[in-house]
Amino acid sequence: TAEKAAPSANYLKFNAGITSNGMYYLNPGGLGANQFYVDVTSDSARAWTMVVANRINTGGMNNTTFANGTNGVLASNLIITFDE
Repeated sequence: TAEKAAPSANYLKFNAGITSNGMYYLNPGGLGANQFYVDVTSDSARAWTMVVANRINTGGMNNTTFANGTNGVLASNLIITFDE
């Protein structure tokens, strides 16, 4: 929940024991909780957070959804990690 948002994706992976990729609430820097897609399986050294997924042929950012931002191969994704 937003009330229990983690400070970072790395916190979820290394402190909360999260082992599945998915949507999680994060509150990076205490700036306010939001849901992010978190990848905890691709890299053993860190977790990654999808911030922007701009799919080709979807009409731009106004039409981006989680489904069309994470499925298929025609995507231009910006993925970062929030470190504590």
